[in-house]
Amino acid sequence: MRIRLPVALLFLTLFPGLIAQVNSGSLHELEWILGTWERQNARLGVIHIEEWRKVSDHFYQGFGLAMSGSDTVLFEGLGIKAEEGTLYYIADVKENPAPVKFKIISLGKQSFISENPEHDAPKRIEYFLEGKIMTARVSWDQGGFDAVFMKLE
Repeated sequence: MRIRLPVALLFLTLFPGLIAQVNSGSLHELEWILGTWERQNARLGVIHIEEWRKVSDHFYQGFGLAMSGSDTVLFEGLGIKAEEGTLYYIADVKENPAPVKFKIISLGKQSFISENPEHDAPKRIEYFLEGKIMTARVSWDQGGFDAVFMKLE
């Protein structure tokens, strides 16, 4: 016990920002997602846009929209919310009676992983930025897909 306590105190002293970031539920590390993104691997003839904006220090609001000609083929409400020190990715689609929360279990400099193991599909949603390309990876027990986006200027 005597050895562990000084090591833990040393760790907290050397890396206070890391501990604060993990426990704070701050959206600051997700600012890279803000803006308007166009899907690069959408079906031929479909324009798919995802847009994110900062509503407050605790909530980013987004939406996904897919159009085929003048027809809306997909609309989904999206959100990322800090709630009691935990971050959640929220998806609101017509197939579900209420918005579905996915707990963000991993947060990187330009990425996050969210999960909801009780949800039928999807169970896991990941976003990551590599250069100017943002990928949303959506997966469930038996499959999934990647939506690849480029930011519109």
